Amino acid sequence: MVFVVFKVLTSSSGNSNVSSGTLTWWGLWEDATTVQPLIDAYQSQHPGVKITYVKESPQDYRERLTSSLAKQTGPDIFAIHNSWVPMFKSSLDSLPPGVMSPADFAKTFYPVTSSDLTSGSSIVGIPLEYDALTLFINQDIFDKSGKTPPTTWDDFRALAKQLTVKDDKGVITQAGAAMGRTENVDHWPEILALMMLQNGVNLSSPTGPLAEGALTFFTQFSVTDGVWDANTSIFNSGFAAGKLAMYIGPSWRAFEIQQQNPNLKFKTVGIPQVPKSNPSQADITYATYWAQSVWSGSTHKAAAWDFLKFLFNSRLFN
Repeated sequence: MVFVVFKVLTSSSGNSNVSSGTLTWWGLWEDATTVQPLIDAYQSQHPGVKITYVKESPQDYRERLTSSLAKQTGPDIFAIHNSWVPMFKSSLDSLPPGVMSPADFAKTFYPVTSSDLTSGSSIVGIPLEYDALTLFINQDIFDKSGKTPPTTWDDFRALAKQLTVKDDKGVITQAGAAMGRTENVDHWPEILALMMLQNGVNLSSPTGPLAEGALTFFTQFSVTDGVWDANTSIFNSGFAAGKLAMYIGPSWRAFEIQQQNPNLKFKTVGIPQVPKSNPSQADITYATYWAQSVWSGSTHKAAAWDFLKFLFNSRLFN
């Protein structure tokens, strides 16, 4: 579900010159039982280094991280979303060239990663995975209606309307797509940014007719089409509840869906595209992933970066 995009550049051992340090590592998705073997392996090579892993809840994680860093009690290593670099840049340490040079970083990762994780002239994080928006479809709903997954946004919109079911009071009992609102649509900023990118909008200055057109298209699902509304009473479990035909989110959502409803039949397909004048034009999706960063206020930055280098080079992540 999550696609690792790096390759081993050196041996998996860290820097033998790192002799000591006590590190706290905040993660989000990996259980302690998953990462502890990696920690143990590193500590066996560096007996003076102690690493404590804390699995944080994604709920309000950014706020807790912000508060911890502001109080100067932040973790030495922490997960950061690729879109958070501008807001956290003053707290992010620079990747030492001895860990990975900018040239090696650029050769190893997708260009968008170098762009996302660069602040000024510094690289401020190492991704251990890559993810992007994808389209989830409820296979039972599609099979029952005899529909096939959409390839364009026009197809997506038409299907969303066709697959929406309402009772005699006009209440949505099955939604074609979770789209059109900001208060109850997961990943709406990324979805809207994706639409703008596909529409040729410069996201550094998202203004003008192209940006307005993307925003209008997004809101039509609620304002015009009645596919989705502010009433979330039957959608508390989201896509996993089986009452939603199409859902857009990063691929890691599949794990949550499977945990919430192991019997749900669903699959992921390519994200819809705007109509193309040339079939050879590349598809465009939206990168949304997590990187590991080091706190600029850490007293053991060398050990923190060395451990991240060890994780990066470890074959357990290949």
